[in-house]
Amino acid sequence: MHIAILSAESESDFNIIIELSKKLNFRTKVLSGNESEINWLQMANESALIEWLTPEEDEVWKNL
Repeated sequence: MHIAILSAESESDFNIIIELSKKLNFRTKVLSGNESEINWLQMANESALIEWLTPEEDEVWKNL
């Protein structure tokens, strides 16, 4: 299974994302800001990013 996390700055953009996912027959789940799954997914994404970056790239990101 592949997971994508999408967010939008506005409610109208968010609704467009939801409508497009329905047209593409994607299974979607809308998470509220206080759901524990969000924290788990954020930690997983941060972990994957840390493993993906070289030490030099990591330093560049820290200095931005």
